[in-house]
Amino acid sequence: MFFRLTPVVKILLIINFAVYFAANLLFGSIMVHGASLHYWIIDALALQPIGDSMSRCGFGIWQLITYQFLHADFGHIFFNMFTLFMFSPELEERWGSVKFLAFYLLAGIGAGLLHMAITPLLGHPAPTIGASGAIYGIIIAFAMSNPDRKIFMFPIFIPIPAKLFGIGMMVLSVLIGISSTDGIAHFAHFGGALTGLLLLKYGEKTPIFKVLRRKLHFGIEGYEFNDNNYNNYYGNFGQQSQKSGYNIFNQFNQQTEDQEIKAEWINPNEQKQTTSNKNKFDNLEIDGVKISQEMVDKILDKITSDGYQSLTEQEKYIITTISKML
Repeated sequence: MFFRLTPVVKILLIINFAVYFAANLLFGSIMVHGASLHYWIIDALALQPIGDSMSRCGFGIWQLITYQFLHADFGHIFFNMFTLFMFSPELEERWGSVKFLAFYLLAGIGAGLLHMAITPLLGHPAPTIGASGAIYGIIIAFAMSNPDRKIFMFPIFIPIPAKLFGIGMMVLSVLIGISSTDGIAHFAHFGGALTGLLLLKYGEKTPIFKVLRRKLHFGIEGYEFNDNNYNNYYGNFGQQSQKSGYNIFNQFNQQTEDQEIKAEWINPNEQKQTTSNKNKFDNLEIDGVKISQEMVDKILDKITSDGYQSLTEQEKYIITTISKML
């Protein structure tokens, strides 16, 4: 799954490299009002410190987004985009494209805000560019989603559990940020990781992802967990069980067969099935997932076009279970 480009990851890679080559190779030789066009791009789109007299443009709220797509040199953009390429497709397939893009941009925004708040206290505010804050959010998300997955970190090449890798990156960001004057926005790195951590813990408890999934429809569709009835019945235990995903509910299937208490994965982008669309999968549920002919057809089409490894863990479980029943 590492080497399969998902829609938003592909778009982010294209935009970042296109902006880099345009700003650094093309616009560097074009002069406007005595300065290169590259200078004006950085001045307008980099994250400027508030109240900085050196910038002609000054701080603008849009810079919290635009600074994420600017990079200083090829090494800067290469390592950011390589990390994006390695860790992100699995997250986009698991969450859906809308949530993934929102998570990525919000992690970058959180990184920028923390950087602007802390760097003046350390005495060296400066314009900030780069996707590193958003990338650190992605690293933390991957580490929390796959805590025991082994990661090889350059240049050590010793397998490290993802959870230790993520924690280590956060701690190093703080320690180096306090002691270093290397010009790298280390607190932006920490800010991106911290924002990612908060989004993972509280994001689905707020309207932000749910509203975006209802309003935006592109890329890979995401599933949201609907456990209101389940939590009302099982109380605190239901909330604890949610952390381990939908498989936890198979142990309650027999207990809830005759009750109107359900915990299900629903696709917010799909319209509810009407009685006229009933098919041979009507009333079939697999671990609380309502199965429809349309859902099965989509999974089979995905296998045909992109292979079995392109399926999410949920889709693999569904299609494997159905194949055993047929």
